[in-house]
Amino acid sequence: MNGKSKIWGMVGIMLICGASADAREFKNAKGVVIDAEIKAVSGDKVTITRTADRRDFTIPIASLSEPDQAYIKDWAAKKMAGKSANPGTEPAAPTSVDPDVKPGRMVLDFPELVVDRRDSPARVSLNIPSSYDPTKPVPLFVFLAGGGGNNAPTTQGIVDGDRFITAGLPFPKGMNDSGQSNMVGDFRKIWSEYHEPMLRKIFETIPNIDKRLCVLCGFSNGAHCIGGMLKEVGEKGYPQYFNCFIPVEGGGYGRFKAGNDSFFFVSWGETSPAKGPTQAAGRKASGKHSKTFEMPGVGHSFAPVGKEKAKEWMDTVVIPATLGN
Repeated sequence: MNGKSKIWGMVGIMLICGASADAREFKNAKGVVIDAEIKAVSGDKVTITRTADRRDFTIPIASLSEPDQAYIKDWAAKKMAGKSANPGTEPAAPTSVDPDVKPGRMVLDFPELVVDRRDSPARVSLNIPSSYDPTKPVPLFVFLAGGGGNNAPTTQGIVDGDRFITAGLPFPKGMNDSGQSNMVGDFRKIWSEYHEPMLRKIFETIPNIDKRLCVLCGFSNGAHCIGGMLKEVGEKGYPQYFNCFIPVEGGGYGRFKAGNDSFFFVSWGETSPAKGPTQAAGRKASGKHSKTFEMPGVGHSFAPVGKEKAKEWMDTVVIPATLGN
């Protein structure tokens, strides 16, 4: 029995554990099925991670069924979309631009969506930097606030507001945690009925957003939303739009995993009640680069020391690796 046959032969004698949000059933030419998720695609081979034991296998794409081959091709295309082969190499300029996108405050309204948790109309506020040029790519920083949330654009002192487009995403009313009503929950519904339509419109309105670096930062309830969304919706959710995540003081009951090209900065307060779960999840964060930071002497807060560390990480690790400068 060759190596490829062994991979699939072992499946028949294993109990398949609960599938991850990104897993699917792959079938080989003999009709044997394995539950796994794609880890990487290189040339005519795909590396998959088996759900049952998290083992990685690299196999020829041609050895799989035609639907699987089509899925892998689509997966690889989405991974490459908007990304540069070399950090610092700017993507091509957009073929069309919206003349209404100008430096300053901008508001996108969503009258078809439910009101937010503050009973205000569904809308996203953005700040377009003074240096904005519609013919050049510009990175994005989105913030998810704690508590009831809000739609105010902010840099949180982590990124340069003269370089990044900033935006605030609100939380929808009624889509709460069934066990704790002050926390967001029902993440699949939040995604499909609120955040995905909002993000889609942002990217359609501003087609020159630089997909090499799109940051999603969240504090408390916002971090809880990041962790829960990554766990429940997986790569079909936030990772379609973001490759850098900064969850602070929350999200510990979710999952900090968003693909091999992602970046994570997970932070918590030394004396915070959220320390335990956030710390545990942060240490399991996976991606291209992950960092954890405990804010000394801090409770449930995104303190200046935490923001300074996040900015230092962005300036020395993330920006050089994605934008090149």
